[in-house]
Order: sequence, then C-alpha cells, then structure tokens
Amino acid sequence: MINPIPKSNLFITPQSLEEVMDFVKSMPSQEQAQAMTAVMFTLNWAHAQVQELQLQTPQGRLEFLRAQITG
Repeated sequence: MINPIPKSNLFITPQSLEEVMDFVKSMPSQEQAQAMTAVMFTLNWAHAQVQELQLQTPQGRLEFLRAQITG
C-alpha cells in the first residue's frame, strides 16, 4: 500500500494524538483555536484518506459495511 498522507521531515512525528493536543494547549490562548481548527481539519482529511484506501479492497469494503450496520 502506498501511503497517501504526505510526511514532512521538517517536523517531528508525535507519538500520540494526546501529544498533539498537549502541544496545542501549550500555545498562547489566542492561538489555540486556530491551531485546533488546523488539527481537526487534518484529522478529518487523514481519516478520509485511510477510509478511501480501505474501500479499495474487498476486505476493507466488508469491514466498512459491518461498521455501518453495527454502528
């Protein structure tokens, strides 16, 4: 599988979403809302990319349908 999500070597790779959130919380309060918006946009985009890749395989389509049925 080719990873559709680009990686930048200019930045570290956080080990968890919690680490990302801690970084945002460490910013001045007036910058936190903009940073959080960028984080959430990025998470939604990454989710869509992974979901699209999953739907390209029969097993992925089956898992997607099961998740839709079971909620």
